[in-house]
Amino acid sequence: MSDHITVLCDQFQPLLDGDRSEDLSLLYHLLYRVKDGLGPLRDCFEVHVSKIGMSAISRIEVPEGDPNEPRDYLNTILDVHTKYAHLVKTAFNGDPGFVASLDKVGYSSLLLTGSAYSFTGL
Repeated sequence: MSDHITVLCDQFQPLLDGDRSEDLSLLYHLLYRVKDGLGPLRDCFEVHVSKIGMSAISRIEVPEGDPNEPRDYLNTILDVHTKYAHLVKTAFNGDPGFVASLDKVGYSSLLLTGSAYSFTGL
């Protein structure tokens, strides 16, 4: 099984892209039993969520000086986090490693991006 981890991990990204939670769950349960089998999946998951979050943030179109700018930014982050927290809970059995990856992305990649925004009215 460990000889096939690379092939299986290559299939992880298309499953994430397609929101195929049942297939993600099957892959998770298959690799859960393999020593270090989940590490590459967690890394891929972290990169994926970061890209999705950054893409969502970049699509926020708020006129400068709009008092709702921070609210729009935070709602976008919460939407992304909620979606992937549900995926972690359902497809990955709430695995602490995936929870940690999601939290790491949420804080380091998405929340710190807010420092680039000039939030007015705070």
